[in-house]
Amino acid sequence: SLIFAFHEIAELDLLLAKAIFANKYKCVCPQINEEYRIEMAETENLILKDELKELKLEYQSQDFKINKSVVILTGANMAGKTSVLKTIGQCAALLIYGIPVPAKSANLFIPDFISFSGPLTHEHRADLSSFAIEVVALQHVIEKKNKGLILMDEFARGTNPLEGTALSQSVIDYFSRHEKGLFISATHFNPPAHTENAQHFRLLGLSDQDFEYLKSLDKNYLKNNLKEIHKYFNYKIIPVNIDSEIPKAAYKIAELLGLDREILDKAKELYNEEI
Repeated sequence: SLIFAFHEIAELDLLLAKAIFANKYKCVCPQINEEYRIEMAETENLILKDELKELKLEYQSQDFKINKSVVILTGANMAGKTSVLKTIGQCAALLIYGIPVPAKSANLFIPDFISFSGPLTHEHRADLSSFAIEVVALQHVIEKKNKGLILMDEFARGTNPLEGTALSQSVIDYFSRHEKGLFISATHFNPPAHTENAQHFRLLGLSDQDFEYLKSLDKNYLKNNLKEIHKYFNYKIIPVNIDSEIPKAAYKIAELLGLDREILDKAKELYNEEI
Protein backbone atom coordinates (compact mmCIF):
# COMPACT_ATOMS: atom_id res chain seq x y z
CA SER A 1 0.00 0.00 0.00
CA LEU A 2 0.98 3.64 -0.27
CA ILE A 3 1.34 4.02 3.51
CA PHE A 4 3.60 0.96 3.69
CA ALA A 5 5.78 2.32 0.88
CA PHE A 6 5.97 5.69 2.62
CA HIS A 7 7.26 4.09 5.84
CA GLU A 8 9.78 1.98 3.94
CA ILE A 9 11.15 5.04 2.15
CA ALA A 10 11.32 6.94 5.45
CA GLU A 11 13.29 4.11 7.06
CA LEU A 12 15.67 3.98 4.10
CA ASP A 13 16.11 7.74 4.26
CA LEU A 14 16.99 7.52 7.97
CA LEU A 15 19.55 4.77 7.32
CA LEU A 16 21.12 6.84 4.55
CA ALA A 17 21.25 9.89 6.82
CA LYS A 18 23.05 7.85 9.49
CA ALA A 19 25.51 6.54 6.91
CA ILE A 20 26.21 10.05 5.58
CA PHE A 21 26.71 11.34 9.13
CA ALA A 22 29.06 8.47 9.97
CA ASN A 23 31.09 8.96 6.80
CA LYS A 24 31.32 12.74 7.17
CA TYR A 25 32.54 12.67 10.78
CA LYS A 26 34.49 9.39 10.59
CA CYS A 27 32.24 7.62 13.10
CA VAL A 28 32.18 4.00 14.19
CA CYS A 29 29.48 1.57 15.26
CA PRO A 30 30.24 0.79 18.92
CA GLN A 31 30.53 -2.65 20.41
CA ILE A 32 27.84 -3.11 23.05
CA ASN A 33 28.57 -4.44 26.52
CA GLU A 34 26.28 -5.26 29.44
CA GLU A 35 28.52 -3.75 32.09
CA TYR A 36 28.82 -0.09 33.03
CA ARG A 37 31.91 0.37 30.91
CA ILE A 38 32.97 3.00 28.41
CA GLU A 39 36.04 2.56 26.25
CA MET A 40 36.52 5.03 23.39
CA ALA A 41 39.57 6.16 21.45
CA GLU A 42 40.02 9.54 19.75
CA THR A 43 36.51 10.62 20.69
CA GLU A 44 35.26 13.98 19.43
CA ASN A 45 32.67 16.45 20.65
CA LEU A 46 31.48 17.64 17.26
CA ILE A 47 29.71 20.75 18.55
CA LEU A 48 32.75 21.88 20.52
CA LYS A 49 35.06 21.08 17.63
CA ASP A 50 33.07 23.38 15.34
CA GLU A 51 33.03 26.14 17.96
CA LEU A 52 36.81 25.94 18.39
CA LYS A 53 37.27 25.96 14.62
CA GLU A 54 35.42 29.28 14.48
CA LEU A 55 37.86 30.61 17.10
CA LYS A 56 40.80 29.13 15.17
CA LEU A 57 41.68 26.86 18.08
CA GLU A 58 42.80 23.26 17.69
CA TYR A 59 40.53 20.56 19.07
CA GLN A 60 41.99 17.70 21.11
CA SER A 61 40.22 14.34 20.91
CA GLN A 62 39.75 12.27 24.06
CA ASP A 63 40.41 8.67 25.09
CA PHE A 64 38.21 7.04 27.73
CA LYS A 65 38.70 3.81 29.63
CA ILE A 66 36.02 3.61 32.31
CA ASN A 67 35.43 0.25 33.97
CA LYS A 68 33.86 1.15 37.32
CA SER A 69 30.41 2.43 38.22
CA VAL A 70 31.65 5.70 39.77
CA VAL A 71 34.05 8.12 38.12
CA ILE A 72 35.49 11.22 39.76
CA LEU A 73 36.89 13.77 37.33
CA THR A 74 39.01 16.65 38.58
CA GLY A 75 41.06 19.28 36.83
CA ALA A 76 42.15 22.87 36.82
CA ASN A 77 39.96 25.82 35.95
CA MET A 78 39.38 25.90 32.18
CA ALA A 79 40.69 22.31 31.93
CA GLY A 80 37.57 21.00 30.16
CA LYS A 81 35.71 18.92 32.75
CA THR A 82 32.29 20.02 31.51
CA SER A 83 33.24 19.27 27.91
CA VAL A 84 34.26 15.74 28.88
CA LEU A 85 30.87 15.10 30.47
CA LYS A 86 29.06 16.45 27.42
CA THR A 87 31.20 14.37 25.06
CA ILE A 88 30.33 11.17 26.91
CA GLY A 89 26.66 12.16 27.09
CA GLN A 90 26.50 12.95 23.36
CA CYS A 91 28.03 9.60 22.43
CA ALA A 92 25.59 7.75 24.70
CA ALA A 93 22.67 9.65 23.15
CA LEU A 94 23.84 8.79 19.64
CA LEU A 95 24.09 5.13 20.66
CA ILE A 96 20.54 5.10 22.03
CA TYR A 97 19.25 6.36 18.67
CA GLY A 98 21.34 3.86 16.73
CA ILE A 99 23.70 6.48 15.29
CA PRO A 100 27.45 5.79 14.94
CA VAL A 101 29.65 7.76 17.34
CA PRO A 102 32.52 10.13 16.43
CA ALA A 103 35.46 8.02 17.61
CA LYS A 104 38.13 5.75 16.22
CA SER A 105 36.81 2.85 18.32
CA ALA A 106 34.07 2.51 20.94
CA ASN A 107 32.78 -0.03 23.44
CA LEU A 108 29.70 1.22 25.30
CA PHE A 109 26.75 0.14 27.39
CA ILE A 110 23.24 1.29 26.53
CA PRO A 111 21.81 3.35 29.41
CA ASP A 112 18.10 3.40 30.15
CA PHE A 113 18.32 7.17 30.54
CA ILE A 114 20.86 10.00 30.49
CA SER A 115 20.89 12.63 33.23
CA PHE A 116 23.04 15.75 33.01
CA SER A 117 23.20 18.21 35.88
CA GLY A 118 25.22 21.30 35.12
CA PRO A 119 25.11 25.01 34.29
CA LEU A 120 22.99 24.64 31.16
CA THR A 121 20.23 22.83 33.05
CA HIS A 122 19.76 25.78 35.39
CA GLU A 123 19.18 28.58 32.90
CA HIS A 124 15.85 30.32 32.40
CA ARG A 125 14.43 29.18 35.73
CA ALA A 126 13.03 31.81 38.07
CA ASP A 127 11.27 29.59 40.61
CA LEU A 128 14.25 27.78 42.13
CA SER A 129 17.87 28.58 42.79
CA SER A 130 20.47 26.65 40.84
CA PHE A 131 21.31 24.54 43.90
CA ALA A 132 17.65 23.70 44.53
CA ILE A 133 17.28 22.60 40.91
CA GLU A 134 20.34 20.37 41.34
CA VAL A 135 18.81 18.75 44.41
CA VAL A 136 15.45 18.13 42.70
CA ALA A 137 17.19 16.62 39.65
CA LEU A 138 19.39 14.44 41.86
CA GLN A 139 16.45 13.09 43.85
CA HIS A 140 14.61 12.35 40.60
CA VAL A 141 17.56 10.20 39.48
CA ILE A 142 17.78 8.44 42.86
CA GLU A 143 14.10 7.47 42.66
CA LYS A 144 14.45 5.90 39.22
CA LYS A 145 14.30 2.11 39.17
CA ASN A 146 16.24 1.60 35.96
CA LYS A 147 19.94 2.18 35.28
CA GLY A 148 21.30 5.22 33.52
CA LEU A 149 24.26 7.39 32.68
CA ILE A 150 24.38 10.09 35.35
CA LEU A 151 26.59 13.07 34.57
CA MET A 152 27.05 15.60 37.38
CA ASP A 153 28.98 18.81 36.79
CA GLU A 154 30.30 20.27 40.06
CA PHE A 155 27.36 19.49 42.32
CA ALA A 156 26.69 22.13 45.01
CA ARG A 157 28.96 24.68 43.36
CA GLY A 158 26.56 27.40 44.48
CA THR A 159 26.77 26.67 48.19
CA ASN A 160 29.46 27.70 50.65
CA PRO A 161 32.67 25.62 50.32
CA LEU A 162 32.29 23.63 53.54
CA GLU A 163 28.72 22.51 52.83
CA GLY A 164 29.50 22.04 49.15
CA THR A 165 32.43 19.75 49.90
CA ALA A 166 30.40 17.65 52.35
CA LEU A 167 27.42 17.32 50.00
CA SER A 168 29.56 16.57 46.96
CA GLN A 169 31.47 13.84 48.78
CA SER A 170 28.27 12.39 50.20
CA VAL A 171 26.71 12.15 46.72
CA ILE A 172 29.78 10.37 45.39
CA ASP A 173 29.69 7.98 48.35
CA TYR A 174 25.97 7.29 47.79
CA PHE A 175 26.43 6.25 44.16
CA SER A 176 29.42 4.09 45.10
CA ARG A 177 27.14 2.09 47.42
CA HIS A 178 23.93 2.08 45.35
CA GLU A 179 24.00 0.74 41.83
CA LYS A 180 22.19 3.28 39.66
CA GLY A 181 24.18 2.82 36.48
CA LEU A 182 27.32 4.76 35.62
CA PHE A 183 27.84 7.91 37.70
CA ILE A 184 30.45 10.46 36.55
CA SER A 185 31.12 13.51 38.70
CA ALA A 186 33.25 16.46 37.67
CA THR A 187 34.21 18.29 40.83
CA HIS A 188 36.52 21.03 42.06
CA PHE A 189 36.02 19.84 45.65
CA ASN A 190 38.40 17.35 47.24
CA PRO A 191 37.02 13.85 46.58
CA PRO A 192 36.81 11.30 49.41
CA ALA A 193 40.10 9.51 50.00
CA HIS A 194 38.62 6.05 49.60
CA THR A 195 35.51 5.31 47.57
CA GLU A 196 34.44 1.83 46.56
CA ASN A 197 33.82 1.11 42.88
CA ALA A 198 35.40 4.42 41.86
CA GLN A 199 37.94 5.58 39.32
CA HIS A 200 39.66 8.93 39.58
CA PHE A 201 40.75 10.87 36.50
CA ARG A 202 42.32 14.28 36.06
CA LEU A 203 42.68 16.59 33.10
CA LEU A 204 46.29 17.69 32.72
CA GLY A 205 45.62 21.39 32.20
CA LEU A 206 48.49 23.86 32.09
CA SER A 207 52.05 22.60 32.59
CA ASP A 208 54.57 24.52 34.69
CA GLN A 209 56.72 25.08 31.62
CA ASP A 210 53.87 26.57 29.60
CA PHE A 211 52.81 28.66 32.59
CA GLU A 212 56.30 30.19 32.80
CA TYR A 213 56.21 30.98 29.09
CA LEU A 214 52.79 32.62 29.31
CA LYS A 215 54.01 34.68 32.27
CA SER A 216 56.61 36.20 29.97
CA LEU A 217 53.91 37.57 27.67
CA ASP A 218 52.29 40.97 28.09
CA LYS A 219 49.39 40.85 30.59
CA ASN A 220 47.22 43.20 28.54
CA TYR A 221 47.73 40.99 25.51
CA LEU A 222 46.53 37.94 27.44
CA LYS A 223 43.51 39.81 28.81
CA ASN A 224 42.38 40.60 25.28
CA ASN A 225 43.39 37.25 23.82
CA LEU A 226 42.19 34.62 26.27
CA LYS A 227 42.38 31.97 23.56
CA GLU A 228 46.17 32.30 23.77
CA ILE A 229 45.98 30.66 27.21
CA HIS A 230 43.68 27.95 25.86
CA LYS A 231 46.28 27.02 23.25
CA TYR A 232 48.59 25.78 25.99
CA PHE A 233 46.05 23.73 27.93
CA ASN A 234 46.40 19.97 27.63
CA TYR A 235 42.95 18.34 27.71
CA LYS A 236 44.21 14.77 27.97
CA ILE A 237 42.63 12.66 30.72
CA ILE A 238 44.93 10.62 32.95
CA PRO A 239 44.09 8.16 35.75
CA VAL A 240 45.28 9.22 39.20
CA ASN A 241 45.03 7.91 42.75
CA ILE A 242 41.77 8.75 44.49
CA ASP A 243 43.56 10.69 47.22
CA SER A 244 45.92 12.60 44.94
CA GLU A 245 46.05 16.37 45.22
CA ILE A 246 43.69 18.34 43.02
CA PRO A 247 45.59 20.89 40.89
CA LYS A 248 44.96 24.48 41.88
CA ALA A 249 45.32 26.55 38.74
CA ALA A 250 43.01 29.44 39.63
CA TYR A 251 45.96 31.32 41.13
CA LYS A 252 48.04 30.78 37.98
CA ILE A 253 45.29 31.98 35.69
CA ALA A 254 44.65 35.03 37.88
CA GLU A 255 48.36 35.82 37.79
CA LEU A 256 48.51 35.47 34.01
CA LEU A 257 45.62 37.90 33.66
CA GLY A 258 47.33 40.46 35.86
CA LEU A 259 45.30 40.33 39.07
CA ASP A 260 46.65 42.73 41.67
CA ARG A 261 49.81 41.40 43.36
CA GLU A 262 48.49 42.20 46.83
CA ILE A 263 45.50 39.94 46.28
CA LEU A 264 47.66 37.14 44.92
CA ASP A 265 50.08 37.31 47.84
CA LYS A 266 47.23 37.30 50.33
CA ALA A 267 45.80 34.22 48.61
CA LYS A 268 49.12 32.43 49.12
CA GLU A 269 49.08 33.43 52.76
CA LEU A 270 45.53 32.18 53.29
CA TYR A 271 46.24 28.86 51.62
CA ASN A 272 49.41 28.60 53.71
CA GLU A 273 51.12 26.82 50.86
CA GLU A 274 53.13 27.62 47.77
CA ILE A 275 50.73 27.61 44.86
